[in-house]
Amino acid sequence: MTPDPDNHAVSAHWRRAQAHLREAMSINVELAPSAAIHSAYYAMFRAALAVIVRHDGVDTIKTHRGIHARYGQMLAASEDGRAQARALKSASREWMVGDYGSDPCPTPDDATSVVARAVAFLRYNAATFGFPLE
Repeated sequence: MTPDPDNHAVSAHWRRAQAHLREAMSINVELAPSAAIHSAYYAMFRAALAVIVRHDGVDTIKTHRGIHARYGQMLAASEDGRAQARALKSASREWMVGDYGSDPCPTPDDATSVVARAVAFLRYNAATFGFPLE
């Protein structure tokens, strides 16, 4: 299938990525570090989905691992791309601890770090793949 940059799924995933990032940035990490990590990770996840669907033309990958793997394959040619793929996987691990782990709970510093990585991730993907940034 030929990739379609005007694909509705692409713009929907990107809009959701930006919405999750706004949420992550508005959360008080001192009070709710897990919530900030959750929103930041989903910003990155939805941005990766937008990139994949724009490139592949279809939205068929159904697992977080599958999204991480495909995104990593697509960006493997450059060190910056590989760094972004690693950032996505790292944020995923912190999201899993925050949403499903028992101890230790994420700290405000953990949350601040993941939110900063999410901002950088969306900026990178916007610049690299031509997505708009709010």
